[in-house]
Amino acid sequence: MRSNLVLAVASVLLCPGCWLFHERPGDTPIADAGPRDAARPPLLDAAPAPADAGTDAATACVDPDPCVRAIPAGSGCVLAPEPDGTPCDDGLACTVDDQCVARVCTGDPIPEPHDVLALASTFGSLRAVAAPMGEGRVLFGDPLRRASALTLVDARAGLARRDRYVLDQLRFYDGTGALVARVGARTVAWVDVLGRTLRIVERTVDDHLVVHAPFDLGAASSQPRRIVAAGDDLWLCAGRTLRRIGIADPDAPEDRGFMVLDGTCEGLAARVGRVFASTENGSFVVDVPADPTRPPVLGPRLGRRSSILDAADGRVLLAGRAGTTIYRDTDLAQLAHLDGLTAGAVLVDRGVVLARPAIGASGGGALDLELYSLGAGGLVLLDRERIFDVTYRFEPERDALATDGTIVVDGWTRRVFAVEGDALVERHDAQHGEIHSMHVDGDEISTRSRYGAARFQIVSGAIVPRAGRAHGAPRLTLEVREDGAMELSRHVEPSTFDDLSSYVSELSIPEVIAVRRFDDAQRAITVREVTLPGGPSVSRFLGGDLVRGRITDRASGRARFEVHRGADLATGNAAPEASIQAGPIRGLPGIDLDHRVHLAFDVDPAFDRIVAAVAGYERVPGAVVGALMEIALPSGAVVAQGPLDVAPSSVAAHGDRVAVCDAFSTLVTFVRDGDTMREIARVPLEHECGGLFAFDGALLHVATAQGVEVRTFAAPSTVVTTYLLDDTVSDHAWVEDGLLVSTRTGLALLEPACGASAP
Repeated sequence: MRSNLVLAVASVLLCPGCWLFHERPGDTPIADAGPRDAARPPLLDAAPAPADAGTDAATACVDPDPCVRAIPAGSGCVLAPEPDGTPCDDGLACTVDDQCVARVCTGDPIPEPHDVLALASTFGSLRAVAAPMGEGRVLFGDPLRRASALTLVDARAGLARRDRYVLDQLRFYDGTGALVARVGARTVAWVDVLGRTLRIVERTVDDHLVVHAPFDLGAASSQPRRIVAAGDDLWLCAGRTLRRIGIADPDAPEDRGFMVLDGTCEGLAARVGRVFASTENGSFVVDVPADPTRPPVLGPRLGRRSSILDAADGRVLLAGRAGTTIYRDTDLAQLAHLDGLTAGAVLVDRGVVLARPAIGASGGGALDLELYSLGAGGLVLLDRERIFDVTYRFEPERDALATDGTIVVDGWTRRVFAVEGDALVERHDAQHGEIHSMHVDGDEISTRSRYGAARFQIVSGAIVPRAGRAHGAPRLTLEVREDGAMELSRHVEPSTFDDLSSYVSELSIPEVIAVRRFDDAQRAITVREVTLPGGPSVSRFLGGDLVRGRITDRASGRARFEVHRGADLATGNAAPEASIQAGPIRGLPGIDLDHRVHLAFDVDPAFDRIVAAVAGYERVPGAVVGALMEIALPSGAVVAQGPLDVAPSSVAAHGDRVAVCDAFSTLVTFVRDGDTMREIARVPLEHECGGLFAFDGALLHVATAQGVEVRTFAAPSTVVTTYLLDDTVSDHAWVEDGLLVSTRTGLALLEPACGASAP
């Protein structure tokens, strides 16, 4: 019932995934390793001394729970459950009419409206598309779970945001789900591939976005693959069809017919009066009469096939695996050629910008963005910027680069460059980038994205960016700040770069701790990187320290947990301060070693226990089998255990209560009963579980694709309230004003549920 109790919340950093590991020979328990900082208590102290054995047990009978009575019996106590329906007090501000149900004090939730108090929306996520809109402006389109967000930024002012527009009707989910083409000085055409709709988006002189009515492309038509605009025409490639749509009236586009090509369209470019297209049978020209009632005419061929085409200022560009060739538009004479794989290419006022692998011509290695001038002597390299620093096999992509002649948007990382003289100059802002992790220190927020570190601040209830950001190689990261000036960043280097949200499980991939400091301009500078042995792990940050967990024997469920002090890592010391061997799991059937073994865990803030969930796939008949364990520290002894039949992705524990989310959409709650973890409830979630946090033994915050759901432990099927957000929650922290959460596309400050205070 309502009370003035402050909710004690165990902060939980979300497990980004579950990892597959093989047994390491020689794994033995290590009691302690490395010196400790004398100014700070050790992380692992000796276990507390047992109570005085001479105490009269009869005088020490205390009810362990509101629904369990401790009755003196001789020299000891007998526990007896209260009958169901007995009034009790669960001590929660969010429940009323509390009563005992199956030994648990349960109340009815009080549904109260709760608000998102502040938002800081980022842009330029991994799946975004982008197009310049003239005068240094760039339009980013980010996919949300239920809509799409259009963000207009100014590249002349560090990508400062000018306007934002959310399209509830337009939905796309990756880079192939939407196509965008520059139409005029301040206009782009936007095609929703999945919904088969076209919209014209205009930028007003005072930098507001105007989105015109949708035009139905027809559900029966082939899925659009390329779009380009020239004059009042939008040209659209879909399968073997080249389609022409008049866009003189942006609110009423006009279908002007189509042409059947000799193969599947792979590349497309256009200027007024001429279209350039490519199929598997080669590239060719289509001449377009000025009279829209007259049909286009198939013109001469340009030769080889090409997936990348562009046309501007009397030049035509063809690029792909065989290199880059530039022609003169009028007579199609060749002006220049450059051998080697080209992954992206656009014509700019100064010449041409190419994206080319930095190592070899086959596509493996890093990727550079290169600026070339075009003169009588051909192409001359002026400047080069590294945009990828990881091993990746690049393929030619037509939509990899976008330009208006002076601004270039890199389609892989969504970074923005200005062509200034003979140089490529990057434009960036703290709100540019897909957030992977965050850490809060007072009213300051440190985040990490695929572009580097960024800093925000909570000012008068609003979330505002702080100046400065450091760029670096894209990495999968978790963050923590130390002493107000340092952050520690755990990351693993991807072997491929298909999707940063993919979970890496290969043993050969190193795990690195990058120690960074912020300079006077608030830029994050890496001062040291420390490679940790043993391969990647599931990790938690506690203050400035790192706790790593990994499976060491998949067949028996043995796990090792290591504690790394932040102060040690800052000096380059990779040795753990302590290493705890836990397990094996009692009675665990044989696990199929060909399948992944899942590990997720939570660490008590007092660091006196770890609650770990381990599960794999049984050899026969292939069902999920595992265990939920409570591990005492520092001994590593398993003091309570129960069966687990879901693949865990997140664990949250408080007191004797534990919640587990699986990798799909199931929430399971447990209570510790002696040395047993007993299942209380199992709830199928409507949306995929993104993680658990802010768990106080009675209230549980569940991150889903809809935002954050607040549920009760005793009745987890009941949702007390939901905070609707644009995207899936990935991380959280309590601040003075409420609960701060990060999503892929921003930060949100949430009002505490039921008026509860932050812990």
